[in-house]
Amino acid sequence: MIRLINFDYGFSNLLYNHLFITRGEQQKNRFEFFIERIKSSPKWLHKIKKQAKVLKMPLNQMIRENAI
Repeated sequence: MIRLINFDYGFSNLLYNHLFITRGEQQKNRFEFFIERIKSSPKWLHKIKKQAKVLKMPLNQMIRENAI
């Protein structure tokens, strides 16, 4: 059995998103993507924790601002 997972390196997903998903949804998805990237990167998260401490802001708020 041949599996065609990611056979086009994500091109068909990008094309679908470009043609059929609204601009607001694309921005929301991109925003959520960066939040997840920040949380999954220990180095990046540590940097934001230090930034939040210096500015005396909640960590979640600082993560959201960096994602934007």
